[in-house]
Amino acid sequence: MALYTTAKSLSNSSFIKLGIINYLEQELLTLKVEINDNFLKNLQNEDENLQEIIQFEYIGPKETKIILSMTGWGQGEEWVKTYEFFVKGNLWTYEQLIKLY
Repeated sequence: MALYTTAKSLSNSSFIKLGIINYLEQELLTLKVEINDNFLKNLQNEDENLQEIIQFEYIGPKETKIILSMTGWGQGEEWVKTYEFFVKGNLWTYEQLIKLY
């Protein structure tokens, strides 16, 4: 699940569900993105192909390059807004991860 804030609890209904589709240890993680009720109903009905692909590239000791891609976007103004939402949210997520290291 994803929620782009630390101000809400894990029981909050605004979480975005992220099911694991593929996992290759230390190489790849593919997540199925299921957008929630904070998005328009037609987007929820069209999000069947929305995926987040995270690649891990070994650079050296204590150094890994992370490549994030998202695929399965629909078309239209509302999908553009959704894309912009995820750009900001994913940036926030990875900034939080960097703080841990």
